[in-house]
Amino acid sequence: MDVIEHARTLKAMPMFASLDESQLKLLAFTSEVFDYAVGEYLFNRDELSDAVYVIMRGRLEILDDRGSAPVLIAEKTEGEMVGEMGVLRAERRSATVRVTGEAELLRIPGDRYLDLVSRNPGLALYVLRDLSDKLASTSLDLALARSGG
Repeated sequence: MDVIEHARTLKAMPMFASLDESQLKLLAFTSEVFDYAVGEYLFNRDELSDAVYVIMRGRLEILDDRGSAPVLIAEKTEGEMVGEMGVLRAERRSATVRVTGEAELLRIPGDRYLDLVSRNPGLALYVLRDLSDKLASTSLDLALARSGG
C-alpha cells in the first residue's frame, strides 16, 4: 500500500474522519506500516511509550502479565488503536500487547500523535470519548469482580 492508499484507509476510520486530505497524507507519510505474525509481541509492559499503533488489519490482545499467568484485559481489531495511553501520559507501557491474528499495523511516532491530537479538535474529542469508554468499562468490570458477578 502506498501513502495515498493508507490515507484513504485512515479516512474510513472514525478516529481520523475529522482530518482533511492533506493531514491524512502527512500522517500516512510520517508513519510506518509493519506486518506481524500470530504470537508476536507488539510491545511489553514497562517498555518506553514511543508510538501508537493503528490496526489496519488483524487482531491484538492486551494482557496484564504482572502475575504468574497473563490476564486478558481487552481484544482489539481493525480500525482500533493501541498504545495511546502511555504516549498521552508520557509513561511506560502499562500492559503487554500480543498479535492473535496476522496483523498490519500503522506505527505513529508518539510526538507526531501528540501534535496531531493537539491540533485537531475532532480527533481530540474522539480520543477523549474512547478513553472515557475504556475507563467506564474498566470501572464496571471492577465493580462486577468485587460483587462476585
